[in-house]
Amino acid sequence: MKDNKFMKIKYKIFVISIVFGLLTWILDTCLDFLFFYKGSYFDLLIFNVPKHELYVRFTGILIFLIFGYIIIKFIEQLDRPEAALRESEEHLSITLESIGDAVIATDIEGKVVRMNNVAEKLTGWEKTEATGKHLNDIFNIYNTVTRERAINPVKRVIEEGEIIGSANHTMLIARDGTEYQITDSAAPIYNFEGRVVGVVLVFRDMTEEYRIQEELKKISEEQQIIFDSVPTAIWYKDTENRILRVNRTGAESVGMSPEDIEGKTAYELFPDEADHYYEDDLEVIKSGKPKLGIVEQLQTSSGKKLWVQTDKIPYRDEQDNITGIIVFVIDITERKKTEKALRESEQKINSIIKTIPDIIYRLDPNGNITFISDAVKNYGYSPEELIGTNFMEIIHLEDREKAKYGVNERRTGERRTKSLEIRLLKKNNYAIYFEIETVNIENEPIFLFSSEGLYNTDKPKKESFMGTQGTARDITDRKKAEKERTEAIQDAERAMHLASIGGLTSGIVHEINQPLNVLKMTVDLILYTDYNDYLTQKKELKEKIIFISEQVENINNIIRNMRILTQKGQNNESQQININKIIMKVITSVNNQLQSNGINVELKLDDVLPYITGQQIQMEQVVTNLFTNAINALKDYSKKDKKISISTKFKNNNCIIEFYDNGPGILEELLDRIFDPFFTSHHISESMGLGLFITKNIIITGFGGSIIVKSSKERGAYFTISIPVLKKLK
Repeated sequence: MKDNKFMKIKYKIFVISIVFGLLTWILDTCLDFLFFYKGSYFDLLIFNVPKHELYVRFTGILIFLIFGYIIIKFIEQLDRPEAALRESEEHLSITLESIGDAVIATDIEGKVVRMNNVAEKLTGWEKTEATGKHLNDIFNIYNTVTRERAINPVKRVIEEGEIIGSANHTMLIARDGTEYQITDSAAPIYNFEGRVVGVVLVFRDMTEEYRIQEELKKISEEQQIIFDSVPTAIWYKDTENRILRVNRTGAESVGMSPEDIEGKTAYELFPDEADHYYEDDLEVIKSGKPKLGIVEQLQTSSGKKLWVQTDKIPYRDEQDNITGIIVFVIDITERKKTEKALRESEQKINSIIKTIPDIIYRLDPNGNITFISDAVKNYGYSPEELIGTNFMEIIHLEDREKAKYGVNERRTGERRTKSLEIRLLKKNNYAIYFEIETVNIENEPIFLFSSEGLYNTDKPKKESFMGTQGTARDITDRKKAEKERTEAIQDAERAMHLASIGGLTSGIVHEINQPLNVLKMTVDLILYTDYNDYLTQKKELKEKIIFISEQVENINNIIRNMRILTQKGQNNESQQININKIIMKVITSVNNQLQSNGINVELKLDDVLPYITGQQIQMEQVVTNLFTNAINALKDYSKKDKKISISTKFKNNNCIIEFYDNGPGILEELLDRIFDPFFTSHHISESMGLGLFITKNIIITGFGGSIIVKSSKERGAYFTISIPVLKKLK
């Protein structure tokens, strides 16, 4: 601004010089017009100026211009120090405003002489208001912690003549009450003579930095709390085997404090194990890869040895250089003790399991065997070859459906499987029976099975099902004893029953059998020889003779059945029997009865049916009794197409005989009694009720098989006989 003022002065002096020069021109023209020349004034002033007057007038103007120039130069000489001072002031002002920190300058008395914009903002005072006021009035500083007013630094600087910095935790309260965390320093201002003439105070707003520092401090404290609270021991080591940091858990695990450990080498702390530890450290440092799951022993300062599991990972700096390792150590002493106890317990349990004759097994949720005891060796298997095998693979095909939910049990408690008889396959494919429910099994090894579901929760849930565990107990001897006892009781009852009819049986066999054979032959001779034409003419007589023949045959059947009852144990020599041949032989023997009653026979015999083992006469009696039963059912039945159907086949190692007629069938309420002795659905004159009783007895005791009967009005009576091919008789 002062430069602009000076320029205006010079401009005015220049204008005044020109004005005075022009006034000299005008004054000279006036004098010439008044005293020396005649004519127009304007001609003399401008248009008709004498030459000598031009010289005089221009000389006057030049003199005034030179005089003005001299005055301007003189003024410039006088203004030069003041201009330098102004330039210095402007430079200082620009510098102060360019500084990012707040700056306040005071005189020797502590009054404000200068301050920049930052200082205005922080103190809340404008320059114009603050200038001339004492620093204490605008710069109010306090201790952040005690809230006591801090000592003004200006006084100390003036007294000591040295630069002074403020203490930590200094707070500036602005004019409007805003609080700032600041850091400040004050320095003396010296004049050319070296005397202190004032103080410059520089301070900075540190509020945000303080807030960040406090947050970082809080985070650091929280991290330290977490670091020390982690149950895992954490060690931070450099590449020279020196412990740089350890958490409290790690320090306490060796009976020391973190302060006693940090900064020391492993050789100082663990002289015996340091080399071993360092080998693992170097492996991690050189490879750059973690080393996990190291199980080793650690000795405490008291000499106590602990089992620990150690994980070591490399620690990298910002340039990805490995500067050390972080070690995580878990005390597994109790776990090792537990594992040892579990091993000992497992060994005891295994030794007990090996002495138990029962088969103990466990299955996964899919029914695969995960454990099976050595008892399975008694049946051709080894536990190793069955592990991973689905249990269904060793179950008999016919029993897999009922074993599906019994063996692979999901239920627990009272609803678990307790008893189900089921056949398993030995390694040689021979069937074994395991009991899970009661069924009628004859002459086969039997096991008592129990199983229940396993869950990883207190209450069974589908998603927590872990599999099944169970046991199988061999009860073959018990079942055999029960069978023998049952047979003994049956034999005793049978003997008592036979004793009551013994005399009659003996008389029939010895006294009646021979005359009946003669009578039968005579009747057949009359019916099927030359007398046949005569009898054809005498229809009524022929029917009566046929009736006599049938009754004689019935008596023969009764005698045969009575003979079988009295022959038990007399001839036990077994034979290889072709069932198909026996069927054809019996058909031939009853052919006359079939023809006389208009009954057709339908056969569907398996040509490759294997032989069975037993007594042939007994099998002939079985087939004869079935034919006799069917003929009796059909002979008085009012149906045009009377038919007996017989089929044989081989299935599941058994010979199957299916025998049915299309007669009226058996009443449903009589089916359960059809095999009882002395029970008959025919007239008492036609049967004593021993045929089907003897048939079942022969099938079960003589051939080890089974017989079942079904009936319906549409199909008639339906008998199914199953005889095992490989059955061995006593």
